[in-house]
Amino acid sequence: LDDSDPVIAKMSRWDRSQCGRALVLAGEFAKGRKMLRTIAEQSDSKETAWWYVVGWADLLDGHADTAKQAFLKAYREDGDYNGTAAKVAGDISAFFLGQIDEAALMKAQPKKLARFFIAERLLLSGDREKAKREYRRCAKLYSDPRDPFPCNWANLRIEQLEGKVPGLPKTLPTEARLWAKPGDAAATQTAPAK
Repeated sequence: LDDSDPVIAKMSRWDRSQCGRALVLAGEFAKGRKMLRTIAEQSDSKETAWWYVVGWADLLDGHADTAKQAFLKAYREDGDYNGTAAKVAGDISAFFLGQIDEAALMKAQPKKLARFFIAERLLLSGDREKAKREYRRCAKLYSDPRDPFPCNWANLRIEQLEGKVPGLPKTLPTEARLWAKPGDAAATQTAPAK
């Protein structure tokens, strides 16, 4: 699946982004990253909201440098965002860049969205047990069948963590954890021994 596929090419930008996100969640990182980056690059320069998913996909695929560049396109230090989507993108980008902590993300965004991305960061840090707890907290917040996001993603991650479905990203090496500052507990955290 990519933009050269005639079916994908006819989809709306939103539907293509959903395909790209699904590919990333399924562990098809390169394909999903490519699709999401194409959408962001073809968007108006004022539409920064697409860049946070590019950063997320890059980071899940272990590409910290391009992830940081993408997150920085979505993040505004002054917090002056042009709409809800840009605010979501900016807050999530700030979280992955280490500009805000978990509490600030929980305050700034809906709890289910914040919990999912908190879990993603824990997963990338190698703390699978804490990540699984956060994914479960996210999944418990599901209440509207018309809007299952990101609770449906959290349920998939739980199944991946339980070994029922493939597609988990690898733990990032310490130097690739954009949110970690030298000496922080998050910077030195490693995956528990198996």
